[in-house]
Amino acid sequence: MSQPRILELAQQGDAQVIAYLINQQLQPKGITSILFACLIVLGLIIRIVLQ
Repeated sequence: MSQPRILELAQQGDAQVIAYLINQQLQPKGITSILFACLIVLGLIIRIVLQ
């Protein structure tokens, strides 16, 4: 996937892409995260609330 497409998906709120981008910044520093799961849950909650 191209960088512009990744950024477009992140701007649209794609939780998987956002987690990917965050992890790309954290992993070189030796930081691992569970942001992927947290962002998925948060995204689902926001969608439910906004409906």
